[in-house]
This record gives sequence, structure tokens and C-alpha cells, in this order.
Amino acid sequence: MSKTPSLALLYFFVAACASTTPPPSGAQSAPAPGEPSPAPDAPPSLDAQSPATSATGLPPRPPLGAPPAGGACTEMGCSGGFAVSLEPSSRWPAGDYRFEIEADGAAQVCEVTLPLRGCAAGPSVKCTGASLGTIGESGCALDPKEHGLSSIQFRGNPLKMKIGISRSGKALVAQELAPAYRWVQPNGAGCAPQCLQASSTIRVAL
Repeated sequence: MSKTPSLALLYFFVAACASTTPPPSGAQSAPAPGEPSPAPDAPPSLDAQSPATSATGLPPRPPLGAPPAGGACTEMGCSGGFAVSLEPSSRWPAGDYRFEIEADGAAQVCEVTLPLRGCAAGPSVKCTGASLGTIGESGCALDPKEHGLSSIQFRGNPLKMKIGISRSGKALVAQELAPAYRWVQPNGAGCAPQCLQASSTIRVAL
């Protein structure tokens, strides 16, 4: 009896199993003739990892380079930070003022009595806690009725803050701020210095 048909059936069975076995996990099958090869996976985008936009929340620093066309850089200066102007509804009445300031998780309390001390006596404002900023005094050389408080100048570039102002226990201001910073180049694009600034105004109902 011939064994040729049995061997042919066995070969057919093995070939059929090999054609239906799936490739190992993670493996890519070879393209069919005439089909393009699949593109490799793209690397992760670097834009999402940019520290200038995601890590600090501040705008990216502009590049320094050649001075403006037609001339050299001038020599003007600038300063960075966040400046808050205080806009009173009237003259500042005499009394004990308290500033409660929070910025990016840190806290500072400043107290001052109006009228101010004389200019020669130095600053009248006393602060405790974190060193977040300074309270501007105005009019120390004028009549005591003209004494007042002009501003809050923050150090660095805080992103979120709360400001509370009271007089003799009466609340005058309770406000939250989120500065929109921008780079300032007083001597032209590409020239130093570069200062990161923002400003705002708070109306004080006296």
C-alpha cells in the first residue's frame, strides 16, 4: 500500500496551522508585496514638556542677540516683579492699617499707623512672616492729612495671591490676583536688560 497520499495530507495540515498562528505580541507582520512599510511610532512631543510654559507658568524669555537695525543698544534700566497700585476713594483717614498678603502659599502681615512718622525716622510699616514685598508710603514730608499708602511691590514673580487690607478692624479690601507677566526690553529687542513685569490696581474704599 502506497504512503504518498498520507505524507501529502500531513504536509497540508502543518502548512495550514502555520498560516493561522498569530504573530507574537508586539511584533509587526511584514507588509504584503506592493504595500508601503508602516511608519515607526512617533516620539513624544517636546512641546508638552517645555519648562517655560508648563513648569513655571511664566512666558519664555526672549532671545538676546544683535541690536536693533540701524543702531546700537541704549543703556536704560528696568526692574522686574509685580506692582500693585493702591487707589483710595478719598484721603487716607488716620488709623491702624493691616495688610494680610498671601502669595504662592507663603504669607506676610504688615501693619502701619497713619499719620506716618517723620521721614527722618525711616519707614513706618512693620512686616512679619515671609518677605513677599513692601508697602509704599507717601507724604511723610507733607501735612499729616496728606499721609497715605501708595502701593504693594512684590518681590519675584508670584503667580497667585490674596490681598486683604483693614483699618482698625474694618475690612477695606479682600481681593485675589493672578498677574499676567510680560518681558520688557527698554533698550530694544535683543538688548539687555530683560525684566519680567506685571502690574495691577486695587481700589481702596475708605
